[in-house]
Amino acid sequence: MPHEDSPGAAEEFGSLLFSVLSFRVYATAVRLGIPEAIGEEVRTGAEIAAAT
Repeated sequence: MPHEDSPGAAEEFGSLLFSVLSFRVYATAVRLGIPEAIGEEVRTGAEIAAAT
C-alpha cells in the first residue's frame, strides 16, 4: 500500500466517524424531545414577531 494513500484514508474515516457521532447526538436529542422544544420556541418567537 503506497504511503501517500494513508492520510486520505484516515481523513475519510475521520469524516465518516464525525458524521456517525453527529447523527447519534441528534438521535439522542430527538429521543429527549430537544428539537421539538427548540422548534416550539422558534415558532412562538415567530408568532410574537408576526403579532407586532
